[in-house]
Amino acid sequence: MCPRFSLVSGGDDMAVLEFKTHLYKVFGKPGNVTIDANGDPVQSASQPTESDVYPCDIVEAGAPNTIATEDGKLVAYSYTVHGEAQSPELYNGQRIQILDKWHHVIFDGTIKGYSNKQLQTIIWV
Repeated sequence: MCPRFSLVSGGDDMAVLEFKTHLYKVFGKPGNVTIDANGDPVQSASQPTESDVYPCDIVEAGAPNTIATEDGKLVAYSYTVHGEAQSPELYNGQRIQILDKWHHVIFDGTIKGYSNKQLQTIIWV
């Protein structure tokens, strides 16, 4: 896979490649699971805390692409986010924002799926 880059002018006869041209931030975290009176697990409300901003590369889906969720349903996604291996704790349905390098919001939505690889994290939104 070839990483995305942008060309930054470095003068009259010089050009610099800039990797990780976008940022993402996630909101909230999974709530704690408690057991109710019937013995069933209950997910408590998540805390609406904002995490740090993480560098990433994004690939926009030109056509509606789909991924399979854990329960086997096909879900359409708009962007593939390629982040670094040290990503925050993620879960499906978590709110995420994709930002440009000037911190303008490009996309605001939810995580459709994610995969933590050895060298990178892939997030479908």
